[in-house]
Amino acid sequence: MSAEALRLAVDNARPVGLAEEVNGGFKIIHRGKHAGIYQEVERRGDDGRVSKVWARIGSHLEVLAETRNSAGEAWGRWLAIRDRDGTTHLWAMPMEMLGGDTTELRRELLRRGFVPEPGRKAREALEAYIMSWPCSRRMRCVERLGWHGPIFVLPDATFGPAADETVAQLPGGPPPFAVKGSLDGWKQEIAQLARGNDRLVFGISAALAGPLLHLAGEDSGGFNLKGGSSTGKTTVLRCAATVWGFPVHSWRVTGNGIEAVAAAANDTALIMDELGQVDGRDADAIGYLLGNGTGKTRARRDGTARPTASWRLIFLSSGEIGLADKIGETGRRARAGQLVRMVDIPADAGAGMGAFQDLHGHETPAAFADALRLAAEEHTGHAGRAFIAELTKKDPATLAETIREADAIWNAKHVPNGCDGQVRRVAGRFALVATAGELAAELGILPWPKGHAAKAAARCFQDWLVDRGGTDPYEIKAGLAQVRAFLEAHGTSRFEPAWETPNERPIINRVGFRKLEDGTWTYLVLPEAWRSEVCKGFDPAMIARAMRERKWLRPGDGKNLSVQARVPGVGKIRVLQIEATFLEGDTT
Repeated sequence: MSAEALRLAVDNARPVGLAEEVNGGFKIIHRGKHAGIYQEVERRGDDGRVSKVWARIGSHLEVLAETRNSAGEAWGRWLAIRDRDGTTHLWAMPMEMLGGDTTELRRELLRRGFVPEPGRKAREALEAYIMSWPCSRRMRCVERLGWHGPIFVLPDATFGPAADETVAQLPGGPPPFAVKGSLDGWKQEIAQLARGNDRLVFGISAALAGPLLHLAGEDSGGFNLKGGSSTGKTTVLRCAATVWGFPVHSWRVTGNGIEAVAAAANDTALIMDELGQVDGRDADAIGYLLGNGTGKTRARRDGTARPTASWRLIFLSSGEIGLADKIGETGRRARAGQLVRMVDIPADAGAGMGAFQDLHGHETPAAFADALRLAAEEHTGHAGRAFIAELTKKDPATLAETIREADAIWNAKHVPNGCDGQVRRVAGRFALVATAGELAAELGILPWPKGHAAKAAARCFQDWLVDRGGTDPYEIKAGLAQVRAFLEAHGTSRFEPAWETPNERPIINRVGFRKLEDGTWTYLVLPEAWRSEVCKGFDPAMIARAMRERKWLRPGDGKNLSVQARVPGVGKIRVLQIEATFLEGDTT
């Protein structure tokens, strides 16, 4: 149901032309200078006689329907509050807000423009009115935004079949999905300027990909634009945020705080700026948390479990460093699962203008960024709604098949053969972004030619692969880098040159031996040192096999990864023999 349709429902909830309604000791006056809600009370006159009069308890507020979830729980009331400008605000109020001191209820009503009469009696009367006013209409309420079967729910609008029977009833209050300007203005001043700029096209397409996760059966995941300051990263995020009108959030947040923000953006897009602001320990947890889609299980005071926050979304981030570097500040090492859930894309598009490639007539990248910033402040929140309005007109099964086929075509064209499963998993997310952009362009929401979004996604995917260092599993890439760093740091101090005479300096904490062959050093690592130090934190056998496949480790006999060597002064022992070519250039 659109916002306009919801407002029409207010007029349809009462008989045509009805000026006032009276029920159970309460009265609603709908129009005129006396519009508002009243309670019938007894008053004693100067002559001692008692009469009944109508006492005003607040401005115009209607109870349109009763709400409850599909399990017959979470009951509430669907309210219409008319503010002093004459604007009607619709709100699904949980009945649980009438428990306790009702402070939160009054706060939410005041925020929407309701004007109560002062005093305890008026406050109590307001609570009684909301609780007791009879309603013949029942509606289904949902406590989370996003997909619910074939319908899609936003705080103030519902899309899809039977949308007029479903409404969002959010215990913590509705998240801020702003709507300003117009869709045509957004197309002209933001989407049109994004053309020819891979990062901008990708960011807008990624924001539109959130609703496709559910349809495609994919998990949450995200992208981090990594690069120096003043490269246009924040501009890309601002433009992406205009798709839904959900604000750009700061990374300066704890793991607990990010749960609430992520749940509020369910099935849309979460935009977060400046990764460098988050504490490295929180970044370690958030890297998994956002991608997993579920928060921590917490207990109520009585020991029972609270409902666990959950979400399914695309998240976009920016930072001068990547997630692995941020986690590394704490002395920890990022795990493959984290770096699959959030991948780093270089913010610099390689055209000498930071994240931009086409300034569309603006003199400088700064002037172009300013134009986009001003446009983002003027036009926001329309593209995502228009996209959902079109998606919910289609058969869900057919739409899901269309998405899967488009993803498969993109993957077949852009993903290298024989790459690791981690790369394929990330490539699937890039493919979904490409599909979202292409689908939105086909539906007329994005003013881009066919193939434009797919091309931008392919460019960003290739730049990620280059920055990552290839298509090998992250554990192998990082493990090889660690072995190389160990040899560079300790090649002369912890490897004994047993074949050189005389050996004047004793080796402390020896991990192996080194041998000069054709002017370069070959390193022979003792098996226990290989496991406990050189490959610490990794699977030592996996790293050894990877080095053997690349001819950086001398093959042993049979299935052995180690070889036998006769070391002067030691005798015949088994070692892992690293060839001199290992240190010649990049180990990836």
